[in-house]
Amino acid sequence: MKKPSRLYIVTGKGGVGKSIISLSLTKYLCQKNINACYTYFQKNSLLKEDKPVSMGESIAQDLNIPSLGLSLENCAHNYMTKKLRSSLISKAIIKTPFFRSLINMLPGFGYLIYLGQVLQSIQDSNDGLTIVLDSPSSGHVLTMLESVKNFQNIFGSGAIFDDTQKMLELLNQNNFAKINILSIPTQLSFSEAKELKLDLEKVSNISSEIYFNNTMGHLFNSEKEELPSFLKKKMAIEREITSDQTSIFQVPFILKEGNEEIVEDLLPYMENLV
Repeated sequence: MKKPSRLYIVTGKGGVGKSIISLSLTKYLCQKNINACYTYFQKNSLLKEDKPVSMGESIAQDLNIPSLGLSLENCAHNYMTKKLRSSLISKAIIKTPFFRSLINMLPGFGYLIYLGQVLQSIQDSNDGLTIVLDSPSSGHVLTMLESVKNFQNIFGSGAIFDDTQKMLELLNQNNFAKINILSIPTQLSFSEAKELKLDLEKVSNISSEIYFNNTMGHLFNSEKEELPSFLKKKMAIEREITSDQTSIFQVPFILKEGNEEIVEDLLPYMENLV
């Protein structure tokens, strides 16, 4: 296995299998004696109640995969505490209606705080922590990375400017981070994945790669097989797309009912996502 990155961001449009792949990649890294942690956004607003345990968190618990759910409130509190050197003052400020409204109104500021917490966790680790971030969706990861440069330009100087500069320097380090863009083998999903990759390359120097997830060619690899018409059409579309994109690695569809079993069965394919 090649040397792993310190941060893997798994993204793609809704329904492409981000959580399952993120969990499997984390478990794979752990099996290779890498200190890896499955990480997700637990609560993305200061104005909403905590969400129930996510599917990813539930599977992580069942499979003993190290996991961390990030809430915006906790991340903001940690950031303010570091700046003000006081947890009590930080907590008091965050509880004010003005601050809570402000942080929710500023586009991308919440994601800047999230990303800052992720990077701080990696830096504070004494044993080479690698974070696998189960990113919400394509637009969110783009906003998150855009926010670093945007807020640097907005402030121009000062504490936030200095922090964003440090974040950029860390993210731009060779092999520090990698973005895994998932696509199912349909034309719409693949087009969106390609568009996201181009947009990411405009705002960040982080390496990104597209993967086809849930491909079914290994299950129905003969064109002469008697299949239902809808499945024949699906397979024809998949063959057309994948045959033109032979350099893109295919993660196969796992014919199992339980998510825990699927995560386990995907482990042999995760080396290609490292």
